[in-house]
Amino acid sequence: METSFIITTPDSKEIYGNHHTSTIPSDTVLILVHGLTGSMNQYLHLIVSRLVERAGINVIRFNQYHDVGQARRFHQTTISMHVADTRLVIEHARSLGYRKIFLAGHSLGGPVAIAATREDLHGLILWDPTFSPSVRLQKWESREEGIGPAFLELNFRVILGCEWIADAKSFPSSYEQLSRAKVPVCIVAAELGGLLEASQLYREALHFKCEFHTIKGASHSFPEATASEEVAARTISFIQSQNDGANASHSERPN
Repeated sequence: METSFIITTPDSKEIYGNHHTSTIPSDTVLILVHGLTGSMNQYLHLIVSRLVERAGINVIRFNQYHDVGQARRFHQTTISMHVADTRLVIEHARSLGYRKIFLAGHSLGGPVAIAATREDLHGLILWDPTFSPSVRLQKWESREEGIGPAFLELNFRVILGCEWIADAKSFPSSYEQLSRAKVPVCIVAAELGGLLEASQLYREALHFKCEFHTIKGASHSFPEATASEEVAARTISFIQSQNDGANASHSERPN
């Protein structure tokens, strides 16, 4: 079953999201964090949400910006705002009674999810994560007279404001943040997404102590053939393995 929700932020903005609840009772939820220029309605997020729900794991997906109500507009956001809003969604999940919360971040949603991760989460999943923002900025930035700061991504140009740029330049290293994370991590890379180097840097930050998979023939948003389904399968397997491990540890505790 899928229902919509709205969270009001401390600065009176609104976060719009959807909550997928499985017919199988579960205390586990996966929260999806989309990337730059993305949305909760991207093909990848829709496919993964529905397959994860069928596997008995609940899902929350949400928009970091929207064009309705009091939602943040794209030009009003920064990466730090994305992190703060993601934490509000985590608190919303807790208010619904979920005890086991997993985060999955795609592209720029990877660094955002890393920054939003706390010890009480049960796991972090990075889908073809981009480089740490300040590093990625150096690869994107160009300036043209009359246009201002422009950032090139793949085959199209994204124009970002000075506030977004300044925040990205000062954003703490995602590699260092991940190295301090005290949760299990799974990285799912796209073979043809152009970001394999970034995934390797995250693995190195964890001293290779993480689960790692490469989806063959997949580009960055995993639209090819069964690529999104493979992402879902890897995600489901990781969550189930962590839950099974937690249940085993609990059963071994003395009364």
